Amino acid sequence: MIRVLFYCLSSVLAVALISPVEAQETNSSYGITLGLSIKQVDFDFYRHVDDLEPTGIMTNGMYFTYMLRLGTPYKTFGKGKIGLGYYFASGISSFSMNKQEVNLVEKNLHTQVDGFYAYFTPTGFVWFGAAPNQREKRFGLLIGTGLGLGYLRSHGNMILTEDHSQENLNVNIDDTGMAVTILMELYWGPWVASIYGGGPYAGQGDSEFSVFEFSTDFGYRFEF
Repeated sequence: MIRVLFYCLSSVLAVALISPVEAQETNSSYGITLGLSIKQVDFDFYRHVDDLEPTGIMTNGMYFTYMLRLGTPYKTFGKGKIGLGYYFASGISSFSMNKQEVNLVEKNLHTQVDGFYAYFTPTGFVWFGAAPNQREKRFGLLIGTGLGLGYLRSHGNMILTEDHSQENLNVNIDDTGMAVTILMELYWGPWVASIYGGGPYAGQGDSEFSVFEFSTDFGYRFEF
């Protein structure tokens, strides 16, 4: 599902890139967004690197948490009600998961995966309405996706349930690879509601592991 969403958003961005946009370059400031977040982090195994859906899914489930996010400046191009831009997304965290998602239901299969991940991705976006670097109180929408570098280290075991093989897979990965981000953001002045996802992929032979953090956020952005 994450890969499908990434490809769809990339297509939207590609169409925007070939569309004519009046050039007017502007920059925002560094900022901190404070608020609330509904978050979930999944550890996925893809039996083949070109599979769209994972064969096994470890998860820590969905949970509410406070949000404190440092944002790099948005650089935007265009004027009027549509434009393009970019910024830099990143993430770093450790994780420990002992639940699996089986047909969209969380289950305890007595498996566990622990690890650490980090990623950095230049992220391009298209915006509609008010530009994201404006403080005026007008609604705006931003849709973006990014591709960059990631690192993943993890060990443990998981059961491959989504292809019904029920294979018990030993996990032992320590590698760098590609990382992706997706972003949809609705804003009105400093108030922001967003859907964000990001994480690294690491290959192992013909297979691939990934960690993906996904969150729905609502907060207030302070710029400095």
